[in-house]
Amino acid sequence: MNNISFDEDRYLRIYTIHSQKGGVGKTSIALALAGISGARGKKTLIIDADMTGASIADVPGMECEPGSNFNKLILAKPNEFLHLTAKWPVPGRNESTSLELQFCRKKVATESVYFIPSSAGATDVEMIVPLISQEDHLHFFRHRIEDILATAIRSGFETIILDHSPGMFGFSKTSLEMSLEWSSPLSADHRLRCLLNEKNPEPTLQALLVSSFEPHDFKTVLASFQHVLERIFARNKNNKDLIYASFLDTFRIVFNKARQIPDSIKEVEKILTKVSDMDPDLKQMIREHETEYGSKLAPFIEGFEMGDVCSKAEAFGSRDKPGALGSEWENWFFTLACRARLIKPHDSHDGGKAG
Repeated sequence: MNNISFDEDRYLRIYTIHSQKGGVGKTSIALALAGISGARGKKTLIIDADMTGASIADVPGMECEPGSNFNKLILAKPNEFLHLTAKWPVPGRNESTSLELQFCRKKVATESVYFIPSSAGATDVEMIVPLISQEDHLHFFRHRIEDILATAIRSGFETIILDHSPGMFGFSKTSLEMSLEWSSPLSADHRLRCLLNEKNPEPTLQALLVSSFEPHDFKTVLASFQHVLERIFARNKNNKDLIYASFLDTFRIVFNKARQIPDSIKEVEKILTKVSDMDPDLKQMIREHETEYGSKLAPFIEGFEMGDVCSKAEAFGSRDKPGALGSEWENWFFTLACRARLIKPHDSHDGGKAG
């Protein structure tokens, strides 16, 4: 790893991570982003919004006590939720909010990385799943996550990562809409922006759509993504061109755990030519993304363990021991960091173009 210059801007970053199916490495990507961000000294929060049974608390080093989970937070009674997301800090606790004190747990042996786990308990999952399926109509979770994000920003978090359950519907879909609408020309009345005041830094929101390079997976992700775009366009019929232009920096497609692909740009083009019912403007955006961020993420890393991802990412982000991780890990982290704008896209890596 040669001359990795990380983007030193102090922009507050919010990532929402989505996939159409499980097992494509969505949580590994969340942990990697958290590790790289934490290694740079940024106060980082992972919110495990995958409330369908798996939990980030199962990862070694990220255990927490029962009851302090995202399921309890998102379904808190109105008065309790209002207290947790209050605009003022807890008296006598510096600038800490009730949300941070009660729900944000620090990763073991890491000063900068905090997390809010979901609950894998059968009763909690049974309660939450029917509500997620109704989110398209209720927008209950979207409003609550906007309150939670605003409170996390007031608590001083500089990187916030929202890891969703598989399937781009319900909560994942409305959260994706939240990210895409953030930079649209009509975003002045975005609810999250209204919750923040002039003292809070302006965050950047970016949606990461995770897929393998298998054509079926990729086509399914794109179909779901196009459906979300059509919902947004339906509400803004006279501004389609402006909205499309604003989307260029609000999402990235991340290919992960895929078979070995010699040329990702050509592979994407093959898949796009087989999709006949996709908006031509969306196809062009995908092509532009792959042209700029064309390097693939390493597909199968020998000894890949989710529990190691955060610690290896910290080693990569601190840059104390270049080359110690091995080229596969370094390429994986480098490509992901480029797509997530944690590294400037024009930086070089081992003599090649940044991916």
